[in-house]
Amino acid sequence: MFLLCIALSTANAKEAVPTAKSILEFGGGDAPLTSKLTKFSYTRHLRSAVELQDDGLKQLFRFTSSESFIGSGAESHCIVLRDLLRFWGDHEFARVLAAESPKVRAAVICALDYTWPYPGWKPSEFSVTYRLAKHESKP
Repeated sequence: MFLLCIALSTANAKEAVPTAKSILEFGGGDAPLTSKLTKFSYTRHLRSAVELQDDGLKQLFRFTSSESFIGSGAESHCIVLRDLLRFWGDHEFARVLAAESPKVRAAVICALDYTWPYPGWKPSEFSVTYRLAKHESKP
């Protein structure tokens, strides 16, 4: 049992970087459906983001603080943001996020906190992005 816990802990710390193909195959889960509430083209912006275009990533950041960020679509979008952080890398992801409003930055950081695997996002992981907004303390 103890060895299994160690193996799982190590697996989380050394996750493989997702590929553009894997991100597009997931496609945002239910996020494209909820994005229709505000006529947001989720799939188009996701495609742009995996092509490493700043505007696609910016639009997905802004979706995080929109009225369409609800329910299972919001949960799926959190997974996409985490995959994009790993795909873009800390410095590039943070560079694009830093240009956003404090409201958008806070929403994105909150979404990343929500989806981070146990025991939670540590300041040493993706440290540049981590410092862009406050994190809610967990009990």
